[in-house]
Amino acid sequence: MALNEPMAESLSHSDSSKKRGAGLLLVSFSLQGLHPRILLLLRSATSGHPFTWGLPGGNLDEADDAGGDHGRSSSSSLSVSFAAALRETSEEIGAVPPSAATELANGTALARGGMVTHRGKRLQKKYVVFAVKCDDEETSKWTPTLNDEHTAFGWFDAADVAQAANNGTEIQGRRLHPVVTALFVQHKPLDLLRVEVEQRETVTV
Repeated sequence: MALNEPMAESLSHSDSSKKRGAGLLLVSFSLQGLHPRILLLLRSATSGHPFTWGLPGGNLDEADDAGGDHGRSSSSSLSVSFAAALRETSEEIGAVPPSAATELANGTALARGGMVTHRGKRLQKKYVVFAVKCDDEETSKWTPTLNDEHTAFGWFDAADVAQAANNGTEIQGRRLHPVVTALFVQHKPLDLLRVEVEQRETVTV
């Protein structure tokens, strides 16, 4: 199943979600596509789910969420979530690495679609995650400008994050934010990116 198929399915019907959000999964790949790393932010004591590792992003505001997905096409709903993810990410970390900025600006990240996660006792919380590739050399020199919602950041091995999400364990002594757990339990978020990297390497060779 392609990365964007769950999005099309989820946004094609009447949406009863009570809480909606969107964010970015920034993934750093080496030139060989090995050992992908994921950007996680440590939430502050005053943020929701304090002291957990989460993704840059946040809730849709009233203007974004007016009417939910009722009457919207799947592509329109996707664009609304994407715009919210960009806005919230900018507020939380400032400028993204240049390679990520290119993917966001040229439509590559949006064209992949989004991964819809559902949380809560009635699965009433919906959060859409957009995957974005980053160049490994850039991320080693890049530092985000964190707002007061976060106190630290780190690039973590994707395999370690997936293991923590599926086993309920911690990363550097801190639990994962529920959105990160839901993302790795409900999806395989790196599969499409890996295919893209492998195809790039094949063309290069």
